[in-house]
Amino acid sequence: MIRLALSDFVAKLSAELDPGIRVGSVTERSYMQDAGRVWPAVWVGGQRADATDDGSRYTGVIRQRVRVLIAVRVVVPRASPGVIDAETELAELVADVNAALLGWTPPSAQLPLTLSTAADELTAESVCSTLLQYQTQMTWQT
Repeated sequence: MIRLALSDFVAKLSAELDPGIRVGSVTERSYMQDAGRVWPAVWVGGQRADATDDGSRYTGVIRQRVRVLIAVRVVVPRASPGVIDAETELAELVADVNAALLGWTPPSAQLPLTLSTAADELTAESVCSTLLQYQTQMTWQT
């Protein structure tokens, strides 16, 4: 199966980030409730796999290299006690998430994580958030 365990990412981030930061995944039962009310937070989201070859180089076996993308959403409140600048708070949490994940090789992956994309999200919210997308490689075989 071409799927990394989101729980491995949650465990890695929970161990590395400040205990006051909510770390979770979109597969948790409380995600829909907590995502809209608990900040600062880091949410490990969905993943996407794209084949990097056609898998036909091996006799009688389909074996493909796959680039796997994992989405991680970093969320901070726009206004919180003692924080003057939400941008600084967001940038610091993004840096902490990058420090925890960049260069780490998740179980079942063949390469360390690298950053694929980073994008700030909706600005008309009571929170500030950035969506980070990390990439690695796996091999799938029938």
